[in-house]
Amino acid sequence: FMGDAGSLLIGVALAGGAWATAAATRDLHVWLALPLILVYPLFDITFVTITRIGRGQPPWVGGRDHTNHRLLTRLGGPVRTLAVVAGLQLAGTLAGLAVAGTTTTAAFITLGVFIGAFSGLGLWLARTPVG
Repeated sequence: FMGDAGSLLIGVALAGGAWATAAATRDLHVWLALPLILVYPLFDITFVTITRIGRGQPPWVGGRDHTNHRLLTRLGGPVRTLAVVAGLQLAGTLAGLAVAGTTTTAAFITLGVFIGAFSGLGLWLARTPVG
């Protein structure tokens, strides 16, 4: 994995590029596409922050309790874990790109479906022991 410096650089580049793209339009559905396009990183940071605060730990301290670590434990191997993480991100990216070209209502519905699905995944992963 990249470590903090690489993750931060890529995160800033992705967020900045997404923001600049959305800023070129006034359409709300384009802004609603952003969390879908960045779905897995947003899910991971939200999950880690909530679970660490729930355990009484500061969220800014590193650890092996990220979603990919928990998926590795659940799925039993790095190839399966990579396939699931890549599949989830691909689904979010494709949904975000589709939403960017549709209506605001469809964007809200799609975003709601993803929030529900990732919330369920988060509840499942929260029951995974961390090491």
